[in-house]
Amino acid sequence: MPSNGIVLTSARVLTMDRDLPLANTVVTEGDRITYVGGREGLDEGLIYGKELIDLEGRTVVPGFIDSHMHLVEMAKGRLGLDLGECRSVRDILRLVKQEVEKRPDSEWVAGYNWDESRWKEGRIITIEELDSISPRRPIVLKRVCQHLVVVNSRALELAGVPKGTEGLCLDTKTGKPSGVVQQEARRMVESHLKFSLQKLCDAIETVQKEMLSLGITSVHDMGSDFKLLQRTYNEGRLLIRTHLYVSEGELTKIDEYAAMSNSDNNHLRLGGVKFFLDGSIGAHSAALSEPYADGQGGGRLRWDKEALKNLVSDAHKKGWQVSLHAIGDKAVTMALEVLEHTQIDRPRKDPRHRIEHCELLPEGVLERIKELGIIVSAQPNFVSVWGQPGGMYEKHLGKRRWEAIAPLGRFYRKSIPLAFGSDGMPIGPIYGIWSAVNHPTEESRLEPADALRYYTCGGAFASFEEGTKGTISQGKLADMAVLSGDPTTVPRKKIKDIKVEITVLGGNILYNNLSQKKVSSL
Repeated sequence: MPSNGIVLTSARVLTMDRDLPLANTVVTEGDRITYVGGREGLDEGLIYGKELIDLEGRTVVPGFIDSHMHLVEMAKGRLGLDLGECRSVRDILRLVKQEVEKRPDSEWVAGYNWDESRWKEGRIITIEELDSISPRRPIVLKRVCQHLVVVNSRALELAGVPKGTEGLCLDTKTGKPSGVVQQEARRMVESHLKFSLQKLCDAIETVQKEMLSLGITSVHDMGSDFKLLQRTYNEGRLLIRTHLYVSEGELTKIDEYAAMSNSDNNHLRLGGVKFFLDGSIGAHSAALSEPYADGQGGGRLRWDKEALKNLVSDAHKKGWQVSLHAIGDKAVTMALEVLEHTQIDRPRKDPRHRIEHCELLPEGVLERIKELGIIVSAQPNFVSVWGQPGGMYEKHLGKRRWEAIAPLGRFYRKSIPLAFGSDGMPIGPIYGIWSAVNHPTEESRLEPADALRYYTCGGAFASFEEGTKGTISQGKLADMAVLSGDPTTVPRKKIKDIKVEITVLGGNILYNNLSQKKVSSL
């Protein structure tokens, strides 16, 4: 329940509100902001009985909005084996072997978050290596991008994946399964990973607490289980405001879900539908107009264009926002053609359709993106993880395309709406802001204030919620983060060292890491 209210004072408040960009005091009542401005001259009646927090010059920003997240998938990752810190094939095999030995024989062994681009061998684990650990126990290891999985022979057998299945990769020398599965083959395997509802809800709550510690108060959940999140909400365990996009496979159920949801609910809202047009650069499945630089083909489009046009037009006609996952330039081209056709065929005012990722652009498309009013949902953290000189992007794409990856500065200069998210790789708006400001390509860098804007009001605009969140303004939801420093004034390289000290959601302090906060009751 909302508190009686808090007063944040002696602060540097970056409101993101162009009418009042700076303040030093914020007052809340219930779940709303009732005052933003200076401490001097503040009506004492407005703050009577509220909790006063002297922030001693700390910075307050609107609660961060992660505009691309997968809550349920992240929760599943917490229930499996975390392989994110592994730095070699040997590390992976050792951890998987330990997991096999401690689990009952009947259970599938699931691992998550591995990234071969960070291993000294720089290659993917083979089916033979996993078979050597256990020929009897099914093993499923999901790459950090979530588009590629490696499995052992037992997992393929139990999942009933026959040769010829889309996404079942074969060894070029033997013609036998290599252990790599994508697309339909991946879905067949993953359908056998079962989680109890109780454990899954517990894990969702754990992930949300981690997000709160990073100042995140809202997420756009791309393709999660609506009924599961609604159950979590009904149990009072959906801590963070969640704007949900159903996956393409549930498009036929979207009207049913809409009837179950409440449009006035600020905590769980149904936003639209997401379609995957391609995969990821890391998995060599992003659709490129030219082959990958390291000889792994050119990826492939996952849709026939005419079939996609029909589905997107239908969703558009019904008033839904459409989100298109497109990473490679070939996929971005298809996304633009589909959205252009949709808007011409069935004009609709301000649909705010989105392209997720939009990392590699075809030549001359910025004006088309702007004219169509498309929102680019970008993940600047990808650049720091994979976009540094000699990193995965340069190895997979070559120097020319690597230098053109994630052109955030070009989007900004063209006044294209941007919304920033993490895709969980890794979570952390401060890290994302640091990444956007320190992009390896100078023309793609952003100013800190603009990067901060795209992690706050940019996300609110992308979900049609700019009237209730995204800025610290009177009457809006009392969602805020207190930071140890000001990302707009500290040296650019030091931004990532800023810590979140308090997170306020709906007027309640849900995370507090201040060792000595000055609190009094007025």
